[in-house]
Amino acid sequence: VYIDFFNTTLKSSIPAISQVKFVKSVDFFTIDKNNLSVELNLSNNVSYDIFYLTNPGRLVIDIQ
Repeated sequence: VYIDFFNTTLKSSIPAISQVKFVKSVDFFTIDKNNLSVELNLSNNVSYDIFYLTNPGRLVIDIQ
C-alpha cells in the first residue's frame, strides 16, 4: 500500500517498524520538501480497507 501525503514533512528520523502482526515493514520516502510517501509492506493473504473519519479527522487503514 502506497500513501502520499502533501504539505507534510518529517521533522526527524522515525525508528524502523517491522514484523507487526499484518505489517512486514513501513518505509517513509521524502518526495520533496513538502511531500512524503509511505509504503506499507503487508503480510501475504491480508485484506484492508482505507477510509476517512471526521471529528477528529483521521485516515484509517483497517488491516485484517
